[in-house]
Amino acid sequence: VAVWDLAAGKERWAKPFPAGAEARAAANGVPRPRFSPDGAHLATGDGRGGVILWDAADGKTGADLGSRRTMDTGLAFLPDGRLVVATRTGVTRWDRGLAGRGAWAEPVPGAVAVAVSADGRWLAAVDADRAVRLREANTGRVVRTLLQAPSRVDALAFSPDGTRLVTGGADRAVRVWDVESGQELLALLGAEGAVSAVAWGADGHRVYALDGAVREWRADPP
Repeated sequence: VAVWDLAAGKERWAKPFPAGAEARAAANGVPRPRFSPDGAHLATGDGRGGVILWDAADGKTGADLGSRRTMDTGLAFLPDGRLVVATRTGVTRWDRGLAGRGAWAEPVPGAVAVAVSADGRWLAAVDADRAVRLREANTGRVVRTLLQAPSRVDALAFSPDGTRLVTGGADRAVRVWDVESGQELLALLGAEGAVSAVAWGADGHRVYALDGAVREWRADPP
């Protein structure tokens, strides 16, 4: 695990995974790291089905969920610092510092990817049945299904203002959705391989996707 200073272009710190976890992480993969909203912590998988919180300033390890039977597939922070952890058997919500687990009013099933809107209102998940569903982040209640995909969606991200959601996956399609209506706004062409990550520019006007190379599109609503 390494953190870089973008302004200086230098590595700030690099730390190994816990003993024995590195090989498992390489073999099984780990969910993409996520910074906490205040930038103080970095959450990563540990290659053993657990989650580690790192101090973003110096790389010291803090709370650790420990090993579990099911590998983590996605991580997302809520604005108040709580952490959403997805596995193929369920999605859980942990208090700040991983001090305890909070319950959803409606249980959230297993998912392969999750995202939370910046205002903390919405939780989007790629459920195990390959559907992309929008839920209330406080309750877990399903509000609408955005996409029932024939090909697996592997990545999703909310726009900075929380009004749009971008998805990408194995079919090379990058799509932008209207959160309130559930309608597809844009289908962005040009990816040459399976899309494994998506992101928005800070101004909400551009979308980026990773398919072995980084692709960029203008993504203003039609």
